Amino acid sequence: MGSGAASISTARPDNAFNIDVKKSSLTLSEEAWRTISDKALDYKRKSAAAWKRAGTELETLRGKEPGLQVQNLVDALPIPESLPGKPALPEEVLDAESEAIAARMKARITKQAANYIPDETDPAPLPDAPPPRPNNGLTRN
Repeated sequence: MGSGAASISTARPDNAFNIDVKKSSLTLSEEAWRTISDKALDYKRKSAAAWKRAGTELETLRGKEPGLQVQNLVDALPIPESLPGKPALPEEVLDAESEAIAARMKARITKQAANYIPDETDPAPLPDAPPPRPNNGLTRN
């Protein structure tokens, strides 16, 4: 055990590695750096090529347009002629309901505009806008 233990105890590993525990860094000698770099170079090249290929594969899977994969799934989905529940209303009924809703909304907006009382927080009126109604001491809710 004498010669093996003596060579380990007399060897100076600090000559190859300088480990700074506080900074978690490793400083290599030139010889150690060349040895590790030479051995790691092939793995670095293979790793870079693998990541590049993985990125290319991912882009291929995603397709050229965002949402293309989802659109393809939706297109492949069978759509039944009728869905369970209430039957669909005829187009004429839907159009009449849309027009009635639009008319009610227009009447409500017109009424709100007629009852609007401006205050000091309002922006300046447009040049072609009618003059604002007087406040008469009323305030907004």
